[in-house]
Order: sequence, then C-alpha cells, then structure tokens
Amino acid sequence: MVKMISNRMKRRTILFILFLVNVTYLSAQNQVKISGTVVDQRNEPLIGVSILEKGTNNGTVTDV
Repeated sequence: MVKMISNRMKRRTILFILFLVNVTYLSAQNQVKISGTVVDQRNEPLIGVSILEKGTNNGTVTDV
C-alpha cells in the first residue's frame, strides 16, 4: 500500500513539473521582434543609442 501511494506521488510530481515547464515555455512565446534605424536630423544613423521598452527594464543599444 505504501509503495502504491509513493508511485502516485511520483507520478503527480512529474506531471506537475511538466505542467510548470509547459506554462513557462508558452509564456515565453509572446515575444515580438522590433527592428529599425535610429537617425538624426540629417537622416544619418546613430550608433550607441540606448533604447528601452517603456515600463520595463528591457533594452538594447544600437550598433552599426
């Protein structure tokens, strides 16, 4: 009887972990790629400009 309960607990634990992994994977799919060029008044590209997503700490720096 104890072995049967132990097997059930193992099975439930494994299913719970798989559920958490799937939820994490699915939530990471909501990414949007944004691209473009940062330019000055003369329409020349700017290098080294910091860009931050509004309301977050997500950001990047422009390159060549």
